[in-house]
Amino acid sequence: MQVSPLIPNRRPAALLLLALLVGCGGKVPECRVLWTPGPNPRVPLALLGKLTTDLPTSARVTLSDGERTTTLERWPELASERELLVLGFHPATSYTVRVEVTDAGGRSTAADPFEWATPPLPANSPLSVTVCRP
Repeated sequence: MQVSPLIPNRRPAALLLLALLVGCGGKVPECRVLWTPGPNPRVPLALLGKLTTDLPTSARVTLSDGERTTTLERWPELASERELLVLGFHPATSYTVRVEVTDAGGRSTAADPFEWATPPLPANSPLSVTVCRP
C-alpha cells in the first residue's frame, strides 16, 4: 500500500492507541492493609500491617508526622501476602502511614492511608539517658 504524502498515515497512531487500550500496561495491582498498632506491649511504638495484593508485588511504606517523612523499602521481593513490621515512630506523635505496591511489570498503586497517634511512653519506661563528659 502506497501512502500519498498529502494524506497522513494514521496506522502507527492507531496501533499505539490500540496497544494502550488493550492492556499494554496491564492491570494495576489491588492492595489492602490491615494495621495492628502496638502488637507487642513491650514495643508500643511498633506497627504491624498485614498486606494482601491480588498480584505478587514489592512493597514500600512511607510514614510522615507532618514535619519528617521516612520511606522504608524493606520488601523488594514479590509476594501476594506479607507482614509489614514498621518501626521508627516517636512517642505521642500523629502519623500518616502509606503503603505503595509495585508489580513485576512496574505498575504501582497505593493502599488507603492509615492515621495513627502513637502512645506516650509509659511512666515506668526503662529508658534512661546517661551523659558522659571528659
